[in-house]
Amino acid sequence: MNKFKKQERLSGDLAFVKIIQNGKSYFKFPYRFVYRIINGNQEYPVKVGFSVPKRNIRRAVKRNYIKRRLKEVYRLNKQRLYKHLQDYNVSIELIIIYIDKKVINYREIEQTLPEYLNELFNKIYKENCN
Repeated sequence: MNKFKKQERLSGDLAFVKIIQNGKSYFKFPYRFVYRIINGNQEYPVKVGFSVPKRNIRRAVKRNYIKRRLKEVYRLNKQRLYKHLQDYNVSIELIIIYIDKKVINYREIEQTLPEYLNELFNKIYKENCN
């Protein structure tokens, strides 16, 4: 099943702060990915959180709209990404930050996010293998 379970989500301000302070960053417009590698292979290789800064998108309705769309695209594409990470035997904590000042539609998110996540995971693999 393609569910987005609670165990797969990052929650709490402390978890976000810890990753942002100690993690590495990867930028691909309109997203910024902040990640931290976790030791060991877990049931869910990625714990993910989503953020849309208030300074970029002022209206809460629009921020929530973008987060819902990001979560849906992630949910639909996560199995392929999980397989990718399990092959590399890597687990990560990830925050996806939407940094554009305008709201993009679902189709644009659907086209860009999976491609950028694959690039990110390839980058993580190269860092861990060298």
